[in-house]
Amino acid sequence: MHAYTEGDLPGARLSLLAVAAIGAPDSAPAAMVFLGVIAARHREFPQAYLWFARAAAGPDVHWALVAVAELRRLG
Repeated sequence: MHAYTEGDLPGARLSLLAVAAIGAPDSAPAAMVFLGVIAARHREFPQAYLWFARAAAGPDVHWALVAVAELRRLG
């Protein structure tokens, strides 16, 4: 998350991809939402949609709601 807050989006993307790949139920949904946000910032909307959809289908209710809100913003 440090890379994300410092504006290093490529570095943040790599870190978050590793977290999402591990698939830990307590951290993977948040990583997927942030990957979607990074993709949307880069105007990679199909990839953003993919990450938000995966997070929305996950077991963590909070991050699922955040992902659904982001999907609505994408249109």
